[in-house]
Amino acid sequence: MTPIQEHAITNAEQLLAQGRFEEADRASLQVLAREPANVDALLVHAVACMSLRRLDEAERAAQTALAANPRNLSVRYLIANVALLAGREAQALERLSQAFAEEYGTANRSGPWDAARLAVDAVARETPAVLEARRGVLQAFGGLLARSQPEPEPAALDALVASPLLGLSVGEFGGRFALATRVLGFGLTAEPAWNRRIVEGILLPWMRRAFARDRFDIALVIEHAIYQGYVKQTESEAHFRDCFALWKDGMREAGARFAAGLPPVRPRERGALPGVGFFVHNVTNLAHVQTLLETLEGHASLPEPRMEPFLFFHAGQPEAIERFRAAGVRIEPLTLPGRQPDLLASLARMRSRIAEEGIGTLTWISAALALPFAFGMRLAPRQVWWAMKYHALDLPEIDGRVTGGGPSEITKMIHGREWSVVPVAAAHWFAPELSAEAARVRASLGAAGVVYGSFGREEKLSDPAFLDAIVAILRDLPGALFLWTGRVQLPEIQRRFEEAGVAARTRFIGWVDTRLYAQVIDVFLDSFPFPCGFTLYEAMGAGKPVVLFAGPASANTGINALVEPLLRADRNSSEPARTAHEIFRPDVKTDLYLRRSDAAGYVEVAVQLGRDPVFRKRAGDASRAFVERLMADRAGAARILASHLLGRDETH
Repeated sequence: MTPIQEHAITNAEQLLAQGRFEEADRASLQVLAREPANVDALLVHAVACMSLRRLDEAERAAQTALAANPRNLSVRYLIANVALLAGREAQALERLSQAFAEEYGTANRSGPWDAARLAVDAVARETPAVLEARRGVLQAFGGLLARSQPEPEPAALDALVASPLLGLSVGEFGGRFALATRVLGFGLTAEPAWNRRIVEGILLPWMRRAFARDRFDIALVIEHAIYQGYVKQTESEAHFRDCFALWKDGMREAGARFAAGLPPVRPRERGALPGVGFFVHNVTNLAHVQTLLETLEGHASLPEPRMEPFLFFHAGQPEAIERFRAAGVRIEPLTLPGRQPDLLASLARMRSRIAEEGIGTLTWISAALALPFAFGMRLAPRQVWWAMKYHALDLPEIDGRVTGGGPSEITKMIHGREWSVVPVAAAHWFAPELSAEAARVRASLGAAGVVYGSFGREEKLSDPAFLDAIVAILRDLPGALFLWTGRVQLPEIQRRFEEAGVAARTRFIGWVDTRLYAQVIDVFLDSFPFPCGFTLYEAMGAGKPVVLFAGPASANTGINALVEPLLRADRNSSEPARTAHEIFRPDVKTDLYLRRSDAAGYVEVAVQLGRDPVFRKRAGDASRAFVERLMADRAGAARILASHLLGRDETH
């Protein structure tokens, strides 16, 4: 190549880097007119055409470059990308597999599973700089793999299970493992069936290898990935139960082995006021943390404290932590300042602090991630699980079980186990200071009719039957609008609305202040099969009617866990039962507790609320009355919680 040609290629590459694709293409064609097989010029021409969506030209140029230099990896990845952009996913997967075989292995083995094995091994050994450069390609391969769902290749699967990833230090393992799961197409956006295949075929065998090597740190990282990417993908009690059954016993045993290797601890004697520890992973504004906070603020309002509460956590929002501190809670961060989070070190530190403070009871708040391992360590003399969502986790190390319920319940039976009941209570379900802003938001929507809303995590709102109900409501009410939330806008939710032709009347509003948006909407549509919690109570506090779905998943959680026992009881059996009947069923012809047992009934009552403003107001007034009269006694909830945790009558 002459200096003039080199300069021309450099110029074309610079134009390409600047996004000046037409000019880059013309510059590359000038070189190709003199040297048709110039691979560098062919690459510029192919990339420029691909960027301009002239995909046939890009394909021809890339294939010509590959014929000229079959070992050029950039060309191999380019032709795979062209196929991907053209929507030829099977071809794109095949080409990426061939590129991985060329770069990481032998060119005569290029099946997708063997390619996945080669890529995962590369993730384990390549430098961070190389991995960062290949990250997009590796993740694209994983997406193709998950969507194509090829049958496993046994030899490649065995090789994947034997990956050198597990030989890394935990500091190196975390980021590389996360990328490896992306290479395998594992995550919330993949089909559950594919995720299950990856969990059972690869991730669980990796976890068992970690147990066998006493690499508890790595086992916990793997559990976290499975929890976030697969357990949370399907909102059902049965799925939760079946998932944890896969590893809970291994985790319990691993926790016991880990604790046996720690220095012995000697609990100190306390005075008359018992110490009670509470553990949350992160101190946030999520419902399970807020439930604990409201209850402990209620405890702070008692004339005499029942316990000295301690809050253990890995991380948290400063303002939320300060609210706990202001409620007289001893703050015990488990990640030391300036240190990277280390779950094993955190659990060891919590074990030591519990002994040093003479804490007799540790209460694990809701999220069961790492619970089997931690309780296997026997962190405290008495270990309690306060479950605010799922209940189907049974461990010998769980000494007490607490859940939410109505103000007149003391215990309830769930899955054959007795659970102590703590009423749900908060001081300010409604925020009047947000009313002016809510009016501005409402006006900005330009809604011609009723505004419906469902506020919760995106995976909770993604059930196809629930989305079909939303579509049916919007079709019956052409002027209606639907608002939905989430940390991310799940493509499958948006796609369902687009396919149904109602997307223009839906709004994804992100991760918002739900007390604000409770005042923006007219009707709250509870998610199903798994219900909402705090966000629904906030809508009730704002005087909005709520439409509920009756099913096994909502039997012992959500608003039904609070209301149904009261309405099932004789109205004169207790003061709370009498109040609930007065609110929702004031006479034999009226029922303002809008819970339906099938999707058709759910849609019907939601549409009726949209069409009948009088009915809508009556149901909304009932919602407000219930939370104001039966969900505001935080001090009472604190007394009941102390009674359950301390095993003595503290309710007076």
